[in-house]
Amino acid sequence: NSVILTFDSGHKSNVFQSKFIPFTGDSQIVTCARDGQVRLALISSSGSHIGTKKLAKHADSCHKLSIEYDSSNIFLSAGEDGVVFEIDLRQSTPAKILTVKNANRAHSKLPLYSI
Repeated sequence: NSVILTFDSGHKSNVFQSKFIPFTGDSQIVTCARDGQVRLALISSSGSHIGTKKLAKHADSCHKLSIEYDSSNIFLSAGEDGVVFEIDLRQSTPAKILTVKNANRAHSKLPLYSI
């Protein structure tokens, strides 16, 4: 195996998950990390790295992404802050669609490690 592309993800800590965005010809990769950021990496058709941009920021680590496989624009992120974001690449800001709280402790968010 040989390395095809190496690039700076823009994250400040461990990347927990990365996924290719469907229907983009493998030119867009979304990542989430310990720094709470959800970022989009853009790859040119020639295979070189164009850059990354921050799409969302969880208050704590973000562990998982869920891609809507029939869409090239919408996906979900889940973090230790108990928040689920719906991120639509056509919109300028993510939508917080859910915050999971611990019913036994007032104002205590329940960390999410999967989605």
